[in-house]
Amino acid sequence: MIMLGPILGLLGSLFTSGTRIFEKKIDYQHELNLYKAQAELKVIEMENEAKIAEGQAASAAFQASYQHDTDYGKPSRRVADILRFIRPAFTFLLMALVAAIYFTSAEFDMREAITLSTLDYAGMALSWWFGSRTIESSSKGK
Repeated sequence: MIMLGPILGLLGSLFTSGTRIFEKKIDYQHELNLYKAQAELKVIEMENEAKIAEGQAASAAFQASYQHDTDYGKPSRRVADILRFIRPAFTFLLMALVAAIYFTSAEFDMREAITLSTLDYAGMALSWWFGSRTIESSSKGK
């Protein structure tokens, strides 16, 4: 009976220590999961920031191309007519190139690859041409 007190005290201490170790293990696992979640969120945040920066750079380049068109000062009437003709001429040239490749190419794989890339260029030219008109008309309305 005399030994029962110390034995129960020792068992109680061991149980309490075991419980604390188990609680700390759970706490450490929880913190580890939090750190992993924060790292994943940081990666997503950095990817989003990179996409925003890419969009801003593309927008700045687009605006710079329009600014370049207007930076030639006050040209003569003939020079202004030539400069205004460049975009439509380039666009129609690309459209003609698409048609020529489509109707004259015999090899299907080559025909498809060249046609797709030429269509991409023609689409860029058209969007640059009509995108400029949208910006010009919106700036005149201000």
